[in-house]
Amino acid sequence: MHLLSKYVRARDERGLSVEDSIRYALEHVGTAILVNTLVLSAGFLVMMTSAFKLNVDLGLMTVLAIVWVSCAMLLVVTAENGNSAMEDWRSSSR
Repeated sequence: MHLLSKYVRARDERGLSVEDSIRYALEHVGTAILVNTLVLSAGFLVMMTSAFKLNVDLGLMTVLAIVWVSCAMLLVVTAENGNSAMEDWRSSSR
């Protein structure tokens, strides 16, 4: 959510290009996303030390989900915005 809001703010309020807006958003929010992913993952990894199998499984699945979603968000959002930049370029060159 924060990544998209920073991107939109850069596009609308600052008038930056798509590429510069992506850079702006990642510079301002990217570190927080990575730190959040690491801290949450570390917290749920503690559950994997439990003797109770369901806690171990829950910890593992949660960590995998957190890491997967964070990576997907950073990759898909930037790729999707790159595609929209290509569409903007195509429409302006006609």
